[in-house]
Amino acid sequence: MSIREKMNLFGPAWVALLSNADAASFIGGYITGLEYGLRLVWFIMVLSIPLYVIQEASGRVGAVTGSGIGGIIRERYSAKLALTSIIPIFSVDLFTYLCEYAGIGIGFMLMGLNPITGIILAFIFHLLVFTSGKLSDAERILIGISGVLLTTSLIFVFPFHPVTSIFYFSPTEKFLLFMAVNVGAVVTPPCMPVYQSYSTAVKYGTIRGNTSEKLSWLSRETILGSVATEGIIVFAEILGARGFPTAVLSPDFLPRNFILGFLLVVAGFLALVVVSLASSWGVLEIFGSNRKRENALILYVLESFPALVIVAIYGNFLGLMNFAVSILSVSPIVITLPLLILGIVVSNRKIMGSNAYSSARSIVYFITLVFVFLMGVIGLAS
Repeated sequence: MSIREKMNLFGPAWVALLSNADAASFIGGYITGLEYGLRLVWFIMVLSIPLYVIQEASGRVGAVTGSGIGGIIRERYSAKLALTSIIPIFSVDLFTYLCEYAGIGIGFMLMGLNPITGIILAFIFHLLVFTSGKLSDAERILIGISGVLLTTSLIFVFPFHPVTSIFYFSPTEKFLLFMAVNVGAVVTPPCMPVYQSYSTAVKYGTIRGNTSEKLSWLSRETILGSVATEGIIVFAEILGARGFPTAVLSPDFLPRNFILGFLLVVAGFLALVVVSLASSWGVLEIFGSNRKRENALILYVLESFPALVIVAIYGNFLGLMNFAVSILSVSPIVITLPLLILGIVVSNRKIMGSNAYSSARSIVYFITLVFVFLMGVIGLAS
């Protein structure tokens, strides 16, 4: 494959991964910084490993089979199993819409703008991106938005003052809860594997080249996206460690308020669009729909518009974000079943051929899944 052809493959993994750094995940990292300073930086960066493992498997299935997770489960197993495994993810995504709109509302408040107007504008622009045309058209927009998110995060945390105390562990219930919250951020929104598998299947199917070269590119892009995503959460932790709540009371920090608000708006908006694409296309794939745009639009409106109305009427954006953080800690449990099936599929040579996981790599995947599930149990117990 030429360099240009390889560059044309860029997008599915990067967009899916950067969407994991949504408003709720950003707030989760921020609260971690408030409580523990930078002593959990090591753990957040280590989480780029399970993030990579999960998303690479999702993209691999899409690249090899030409189908998303929902479609391959329906085709190889049954529609009932596909429905059982995927629908719980989309039920959590209903709460994700609430959280992202709340995060966008908080962002507009920090920028000194009307939050209700802000979330309505987000809905309108969200709809425009969603109906922009082909998935590739929406993806180009999302790549630009993700670039803004990463660049703004980098600018916002500097000047950075290095510290020596970046490693800490405690077996206390409170500390374990914060660990569970950050693991939840890795798999939230939980539909990201669905998005990556489907978008990879669509995009890779239009570009010539052998599968091994495509998978090599997929792996590199997923590594890059995983590190960048956890890096954004670290930036949020740095802000929390700086004691930002007291700083924002000073007029000298008004420019930083604006940037922080802008960051939350961008993170929330990116997640909104990706969640809506994953939800609509994923559900249609489960039912074997012909995926006409109007069907996807109906599903989108059924999920997103009620969330917009609830957030606008409720008005307590901070309360909704606190709820989002609690959801983060238990979301690993919700995604366990589809990830279990994903691991079985990606290890199945009848489905994946020579691109199936080896025994060693399958073991790594399932160990990662057990870790994610146990952290969800800890979050639920806490």
